[in-house]
Amino acid sequence: MATGPGPRYNPAMNPTMSTSSFSAFSTATVGSIAVVSAAALGLAFIAQYGFSLQPCELCLLQRLPYAATLVFGLMAAMPVVPPQARRQVVALCAALFAFNAALAAYHAGIEYRWWQGPTACTGHTGDFDLGDLAAALGRPGRISCEDAAFRVFGISMAGGNAIFCAALALGCAWATRRRAVWDAP
Repeated sequence: MATGPGPRYNPAMNPTMSTSSFSAFSTATVGSIAVVSAAALGLAFIAQYGFSLQPCELCLLQRLPYAATLVFGLMAAMPVVPPQARRQVVALCAALFAFNAALAAYHAGIEYRWWQGPTACTGHTGDFDLGDLAAALGRPGRISCEDAAFRVFGISMAGGNAIFCAALALGCAWATRRRAVWDAP
């Protein structure tokens, strides 16, 4: 008889782990996702409004997965949600964090000049005439995705977000594999 998590693990055979502790773990997992997502959004807003670091279009896009995982985490933390549904939410959050990691890595690549970004974000338009200049002067200024607002140890905010989201995606994927937690009644 196996004594730990695995293919033949039976939670009833482990007196130290009750069904309520499994449910508490699944609630804590989705609650943690909501807290981390809220903190990431809070830091983005503090950088924007507290330190006047204006976001570019890709920066704004990177906030959307955090907003979605915040909402999903809060909804799944409700007591009426069964552990299996929470597991599906954690898997969905893993996919959203992985997508955000890829988007942030793409953005970091633009900042490090590894590749060129979209024209709406970088300002490269090819042919440019006086009519385009007059139209551009009438629009509010856009922040270029090529210029990092600041770097810490050589890593831009987009690069840090890529690393952070990749870690979150891996953590969520690992949490969904803990079968004994999610199969509890």
